[in-house]
Amino acid sequence: TGRLDLHPLALGPADLLLTKLQIVEINSKDVVDAVRLVLAHEVRTPDLPAEPGGADALSLDRLVEVTRADWGWHTTIGDNLRKVRGAAGDLLDEAAASAVRDRIDSVTAALAAAPKTARWKARSVLGRRAPWYELPEEVSPR
Repeated sequence: TGRLDLHPLALGPADLLLTKLQIVEINSKDVVDAVRLVLAHEVRTPDLPAEPGGADALSLDRLVEVTRADWGWHTTIGDNLRKVRGAAGDLLDEAAASAVRDRIDSVTAALAAAPKTARWKARSVLGRRAPWYELPEEVSPR
């Protein structure tokens, strides 16, 4: 709600990144897409659209907002950020990979430091002992 108006031509970079990182069984295409998004966008607050003619940024506010309220999102996003961070060195030259790792480190630190909701804390008691996700069903071809 209210997210489409921030970026009239597409989803904002943080929302695009969340679509890639929400997948529990992330595939290599989504990892590559996430590496590209992180490389192409600096991490900044607050959650605002780009200035006309300016660079758009990954909204740290948006990433924190989603993950601080839901333990499952936090866990899946954190797992996948580690995968994306690890893949950067295989996909990019050292300077670009270092930029991706630094950006992911700043996101990871902010997600860990963000105050969590009571719902998040209650779900965290179960941890990984209970599934927090549903895998999509395969659609059989007709």
